[in-house]
Amino acid sequence: MIVPDSTASVSMNASTYRGEQGFAGTVTARVAPKLYLSEGFAGSTARDSTGGRVGLAFGLMVW
Repeated sequence: MIVPDSTASVSMNASTYRGEQGFAGTVTARVAPKLYLSEGFAGSTARDSTGGRVGLAFGLMVW
């Protein structure tokens, strides 16, 4: 998600469940008028639980 009137946005999240804590963050940026790049990471207090992702979104004109 991009915050309106911005070219990039940062979001952060935290969670807790049954004694474990989790965290996540995402950076999304507009790299062209209809092209967005998104990177994220997540982890928790559990051992070896860190992960990441990369995404690409593009807009289309459909008639």
